Amino acid sequence: MTRFALSIAPSLLSHARAAHPLLALASLAALLLPCAGCVVEDTGNDTRVELQEMDNLGYRCGGPLTSWTVTARETREQATAGCEQPVLFVDLAPNRTYTFDVEGFAGKDLCWQGSCQVFAEGGHTTVADCRSAIRPLCTFR
Repeated sequence: MTRFALSIAPSLLSHARAAHPLLALASLAALLLPCAGCVVEDTGNDTRVELQEMDNLGYRCGGPLTSWTVTARETREQATAGCEQPVLFVDLAPNRTYTFDVEGFAGKDLCWQGSCQVFAEGGHTTVADCRSAIRPLCTFR
């Protein structure tokens, strides 16, 4: 999304600069300032691994899942997401295998747990499929 926004900025600024110089400056600032919850594409190492809750835990918003946490063993990075939010690991070393520990919660109860290995292909976002390695620990009616 950021790459698209920055690619349209010159045309936006050329039109705004002529009519309203302050509008042009404000438009550029809005495009460049980070926002909460946004994923900004890095121009450097763009090797990433993404985990989706439905693909890995089998539940999404409206079910018992309230949050989930994923830890990358090799980097010791940990990410926690709420309802219908993916977990994204960025700036990974390309073309290597990472082990992810996944825990899913229903309120305060640990209801899903497992570990899986994912090969992170260089220069791409790899979408992990760990569903066969994650065990349900709770019974839902």
